[in-house]
Amino acid sequence: MVNYENNVREFHASLRKFYYHHLFEAPEFSSASFKQLPQFSPKIRKTQENTNED
Repeated sequence: MVNYENNVREFHASLRKFYYHHLFEAPEFSSASFKQLPQFSPKIRKTQENTNED
């Protein structure tokens, strides 16, 4: 769960960077800039399953 939340935070930071650039530095949006819009793709980390059998 913590790993997923960290992925969300990283994604949110990339969204802020994308939108702040367009809002404050280069306010013109184009179809090319929307193609650069960050996409959320969480990094799935597999955990070890408990293999102890009683």
